Amino acid sequence: HKEYRRQRQMCIRDRQLAFQDGLRTMSKSGVTIFTWALVTGLAMGKSTLTLWQAVSMSLLVFAGTAQLAALPLIALGLPVWTILITAFVVNLRFVIFSIGMQAHFCSLPLWRRATLGYFTADFGYLMYTSRYPEAHPPEESATARRSRITFMYGLTCGNWSIWQLGSLLGIVFAG
Repeated sequence: HKEYRRQRQMCIRDRQLAFQDGLRTMSKSGVTIFTWALVTGLAMGKSTLTLWQAVSMSLLVFAGTAQLAALPLIALGLPVWTILITAFVVNLRFVIFSIGMQAHFCSLPLWRRATLGYFTADFGYLMYTSRYPEAHPPEESATARRSRITFMYGLTCGNWSIWQLGSLLGIVFAG
């Protein structure tokens, strides 16, 4: 029983270290992400959106290029379908990212893949695939595979947090 508990604690510690490594890795691009988010937030804050619409857009859409592409269309009062198609086309690169990441995370349940899909942005994709170009090396242990996934969660949480901070500050400063 003691051995099981010790192994479990080591596993938890390994995951914590992998998550922190992901956060640290993403923080290297923090200024760039924050600046782009701040500009996007300022644009949303100066647009025809209300404060709560801009905040909601930042929290739910989480795609700066799509947000910036949608703002003039919203201001013109164009139909929702036009705005959605525009956002889809602007974000087609995320389909390519998904294809590139599919082999890395195919063993995860759908809800976890969907969560990672929502939170994975350009920097997260590039940083993850730079570190782990091969999906599942034959010699990789289950622990190492879990650490990869946890590293990705660290990347995505870091990216999302930096983005939201910059975007929300931009919205507030614009007001």
